[in-house]
Amino acid sequence: LAKFTTLGSIKEMQYKNIESIQTLLSIAVIDGEFLGESWGPVLQCISQLSRLRMFASGLAEDDQFLGASDAASAVPTFEKQSMFRQASKTVLEVARETEESNSRVVLEAVNEILIDKVFHSSVKLSPPSMVHFIEQLIKVSAAEISGDTKKGISGVSLSLSNPRNNSGSGLIRDSCRIFSLQKLVEVADYNMDIRPRLVWTQMWQVMANHFATVGCHENVMLSM
Repeated sequence: LAKFTTLGSIKEMQYKNIESIQTLLSIAVIDGEFLGESWGPVLQCISQLSRLRMFASGLAEDDQFLGASDAASAVPTFEKQSMFRQASKTVLEVARETEESNSRVVLEAVNEILIDKVFHSSVKLSPPSMVHFIEQLIKVSAAEISGDTKKGISGVSLSLSNPRNNSGSGLIRDSCRIFSLQKLVEVADYNMDIRPRLVWTQMWQVMANHFATVGCHENVMLSM
């Protein structure tokens, strides 16, 4: 179902893709207890939804505040290969137009309240399911920070699906983002006062390791 959303690749969204997104979010809210490790692609889709909504709203992306952009560093390396220069511009233009169109569709069709409800609903998860949810949210957060959030959705790890065939790493990477890190903090806040102490301790042990890792990140803006 996550693959049918097309959120892991740059393709023009159709009605069936929006339906897949809405169904996926509904499943996360209603049947989250039974998702287990399948929370991974669900949370990756939510991460991409957030990125598209931010893009359509004209808001500044996270990397502008963090002072880092993988996408900016990836393009010049490719442009050094003059024989691919014109092709790369064409691919970039088409990709950007598609992203702009998709972001407007997402902004209109996907209610942000439903996205937030996925995280609010974490308070209803049983302790084992909650651990699965946190573990997968941490994995998505780590992927966002490294700039690679789409592999689990479509089988590709970059924004453009192999635009250079077998000539190395892809053309465009996602920018460093902290959406899932922020959501992890919110989930901790939602659950802190309602979980039994032993259950909360188990949850915190999982989250604390990720917070410590981020706190030691080389990017000072991110670690602070």
